[in-house]
Amino acid sequence: IADEQTTQSLSASFQYLPPELLRIDVRGPLFRHVLTAVFDADTLWSLAEGRLSRFAARRGLVDLLDLDLMGDDPRIALLGLMDSTRTGDVVDVEYPRADRAVAVIREAPGGQRRLWVDILSGWIVAEERIDASGQRRWRRELSDHARVSDSEIFLPRHVRIESRGRSLDIQYDEWRVNRDLSRANLF
Repeated sequence: IADEQTTQSLSASFQYLPPELLRIDVRGPLFRHVLTAVFDADTLWSLAEGRLSRFAARRGLVDLLDLDLMGDDPRIALLGLMDSTRTGDVVDVEYPRADRAVAVIREAPGGQRRLWVDILSGWIVAEERIDASGQRRWRRELSDHARVSDSEIFLPRHVRIESRGRSLDIQYDEWRVNRDLSRANLF
């Protein structure tokens, strides 16, 4: 986590039970507990400094980290997944370079998403969200895509989210697929 004045490095584990349950355990130096966050459908439960708090899931990163995702799903943003288009969205594709394509998704309620695609690999390498007034609200860079364990899923190992002068860099070192993970395990 970084802003203009400070940078903090922390370790975390993520447990994801698609589509709506994500648990994040964050540890600081000497494995000291910093935060446990559980995204459960439209609710975010946060345990920090012995205090349990409840937030709206889509506002949770604003309230905890001052990262504004404009109401986008924080699970998708943190894991490096992509949100689908919606009925009424209009998609245009531009080719600013021979090895890049930019999909511009004009959303029905206003605003747009831009997705940068590396044409050689096929991976989405960046995404940004523009509000209805034309201001960039957040940007996400995705790199080092790799297979998740022995599954058919590929995810970026590096996710960087920038919003409001702050950034969150996530470096995934290792993934494991646990087919026995249950809702009870995450709480």
